[in-house]
Amino acid sequence: MRERIESKHVTKEIKSQMPVIPGAIVKERGCTFCPYYLGNYEKQPRCMMKTCAWDDENER
Repeated sequence: MRERIESKHVTKEIKSQMPVIPGAIVKERGCTFCPYYLGNYEKQPRCMMKTCAWDDENER
């Protein structure tokens, strides 16, 4: 797994550019426990990854 960046160290400008996670996937996969979860910005959950870490066998 890659080194984790804490969401409090990410600026608002960067958070606004991060991919939005659909609500169904957040509940299904438990994104809030993932080290790449960035938190909510503009009332939408955000992730640091374009493709989910659950889909990458090297990340599991």
